[in-house]
Amino acid sequence: MKCPFCNSAFKQSNIDGKVIDICTNCNGIWFDQNELQHYVNFIQKNIPFQNSSGKNNGKLITVNDLHESSLLCPCCGELLKKINYLYNSNIIVDRCSKCGGVWADKGESEKIAARSKAENQNELLGENLIKSLTKDFNRESNKQKRILAYRILSGTIFVSCLIYSAFSPDRTKILALTPSLILPITFIWFGDELGSLTGIRFGRIVGPVITQKTPGSFVRFGGWLMLLLLLWRNIL
Repeated sequence: MKCPFCNSAFKQSNIDGKVIDICTNCNGIWFDQNELQHYVNFIQKNIPFQNSSGKNNGKLITVNDLHESSLLCPCCGELLKKINYLYNSNIIVDRCSKCGGVWADKGESEKIAARSKAENQNELLGENLIKSLTKDFNRESNKQKRILAYRILSGTIFVSCLIYSAFSPDRTKILALTPSLILPITFIWFGDELGSLTGIRFGRIVGPVITQKTPGSFVRFGGWLMLLLLLWRNIL
């Protein structure tokens, strides 16, 4: 075979088990079908890139911007067709529509490898971002489910106390307990909101000022502790 660009002879080079054809004059490379991707993978693994950003320079080159290729396929003699590699890379190669071979001028295969590496890195970053967002969403969803369960349970206890007071012989004691349950239940229902409050005092006039936010889980725990103590002292 002869180089489609300068008609010089090819030299064959074994690249990780695949034989590719390199022009002895212009250093362009002819890739048979599927050899280009194999070569790109080899370069990505074995050759460091000074710049692998993969960004386009200037206006995106479309099919209408490409001039018809004058190169002939060295395998089957068909007229090669210019294509924009990956459709948006602005890296132009010549491809044979009959045998699937690809001609890359000197340096173009390295640009393709750099572009592909950048695409893989962006894809990996995207996957990690999605995983992180999914993890955060699941964590928040589980938290909201727990809060709902706490509200249902504490609300059930409050309503049960009201029902119990209607039939209890010591009705006065139970009715007096009911208002005391409002504070711990408020802590349980609105732990996050109360925990975010700052600049308030524990006492009306004196007492330490809350200067930092309190975790909502800590506020809810305090609410459950007060609720159970009240029930233990007055009912159990």
